[in-house]
Amino acid sequence: GLDFSAADTADGPAFFVGALMMILVAPCNFILPMVQAPMLILLLLWAALFLAMGAFCYLLLPRFKGVLFNLQVRHRAEEAKFQSTGKHGSPPKNWKA
Repeated sequence: GLDFSAADTADGPAFFVGALMMILVAPCNFILPMVQAPMLILLLLWAALFLAMGAFCYLLLPRFKGVLFNLQVRHRAEEAKFQSTGKHGSPPKNWKA
């Protein structure tokens, strides 16, 4: 099988889904306070918005994780490994060649 130890998506999917949610929900933060409705209706609207946001995040997170994981495997993305210090002076004291 393939070695997937180098492909670690970390917080990437959460960042992209969170940014997308901010773009989609920001207009609601300006529109809902301007709605002239009883307090109970406003509470129900906010509750529905939060439930929809949570469901949307739970639906998108696995898909974004899959996309980022596949991109890392496809492009063999991994942590950089330096073979030499280059031409920029002497290596640090704890350098292991």
